[in-house]
Amino acid sequence: MNIADLYVLVLERLRSDHIMRNLVSCIYEQAPTVASIPYAHLHIRHAEDIATFDKVACKAHMVCYIFSYGILETIKIAKYARNALQQLLQEQEFIFVSKGYRVVRNGEIFQSTLSFEVLIDDSLKIRK
Repeated sequence: MNIADLYVLVLERLRSDHIMRNLVSCIYEQAPTVASIPYAHLHIRHAEDIATFDKVACKAHMVCYIFSYGILETIKIAKYARNALQQLLQEQEFIFVSKGYRVVRNGEIFQSTLSFEVLIDDSLKIRK
């Protein structure tokens, strides 16, 4: 599996989760210029190759941004998104490097940033 496959897998899981579909208007692939609130969008913040003893693995840092008008609604959406992502990543047996989230207020809108890093073993073995 590569980073693009992981992105599609996470996006599909969030979009197919019936609770998430009821809580947000849409889950976007990019930050929308105009959207109905509440909504979420998924973003790959960065990725890097990490050399291990005999392989090269990839560390992917992904972020799910959630926007809403209420703090309780924002926390509820973040909780369900976090549970859906955690379940998916456990099913796929990925290695979590780190995870976390925060909620901030920007004017009338609350934003939750749900971030996680995953190690992906998709690279070739290092030649000796």
